[in-house]
Amino acid sequence: MVKGKKKAMYGRWNLPGGHVEAGETFPQAAMREVLEETGLKVKLKSIVGVYTGYKNNIYFVRSVFLAGKINKNPNPCKDVIDAKFIPVNEILKMKDRQLVRAGVLKKIIKDYKRGVQYNLKLLSEF
Repeated sequence: MVKGKKKAMYGRWNLPGGHVEAGETFPQAAMREVLEETGLKVKLKSIVGVYTGYKNNIYFVRSVFLAGKINKNPNPCKDVIDAKFIPVNEILKMKDRQLVRAGVLKKIIKDYKRGVQYNLKLLSEF
């Protein structure tokens, strides 16, 4: 989890994330964003889900991946106040004001706990 430094999410926890850059696949973007925000290199294992929503005239698409085991501690980047591993049950107990888009984040965690996973091959390139 990362604690945001940007004004819109300052001091609240969220999954590492960001935008897909030109020429990049969703998995490549996910691995890059985790590396940029936490200093961790990850290997993706599966897709937990693709979550969509609409807020303030902006349509959001959030792709969430399950990553393989990581053997070092996070090191937050300059845009992040803190980065650390937080057990999912602790996240579910947090107050909504402690999280970015708490409803979405808690749904993602509940899906993960229910064992929702999709093969990475679901995201095929053309």
